[in-house]
Amino acid sequence: MVIKDENICSKRIKELLSQNRWSVYRLAKESGVPYSTIENILKRKSAPTTKTLEKICRAFLISPDELLGEKRTEEFPCSAQEKRLIRKFRKLSEEDRKMVCQIVGKL
Repeated sequence: MVIKDENICSKRIKELLSQNRWSVYRLAKESGVPYSTIENILKRKSAPTTKTLEKICRAFLISPDELLGEKRTEEFPCSAQEKRLIRKFRKLSEEDRKMVCQIVGKL
């Protein structure tokens, strides 16, 4: 993964925070990245590691290429509502996930 513009990460994260109506605190909770690390990225005090970028991308349900401004051809595009459902599904216990899958399988 090559970062062409050092400011692109902070700009894109700010855009995604705004689009999702998330605070930095919410991103920290969703991604597992410490609040202070995200703040440092946003203020361009430090460059994010690949691992940190991957966690942030997972939280936003995007690829690292999307974060860095590369075009993505989605094989299976998701609406905003579908992305919210995926986020909620990820927070379920394994037992609850199995129950949801059984219910959806019956539809």
